[in-house]
Amino acid sequence: MIRCVQEVVTNAIRHARASDLWIDIRTGTDGSLHFEACDDGPGAARVEMGNGLTGIAERVRELGGRVRFDGRTGFRVTAEVPAP
Repeated sequence: MIRCVQEVVTNAIRHARASDLWIDIRTGTDGSLHFEACDDGPGAARVEMGNGLTGIAERVRELGGRVRFDGRTGFRVTAEVPAP
């Protein structure tokens, strides 16, 4: 998951035109890992899956998880990975 965090930070710096980026990582009661990152940039009407977002999606899927990207208000990445 550390690579996903790195990619989110890199994307926020390069593309988001944001002032702030918030990242929340926590474990569920079942041991699953929950990750959410959002920024206060202008967002995007359409999410374009470049190498970075594709890499995040692939990493999360390899761990049996799911990920969502939302650009409607700022940019948000939400992922959940089951406990190992």
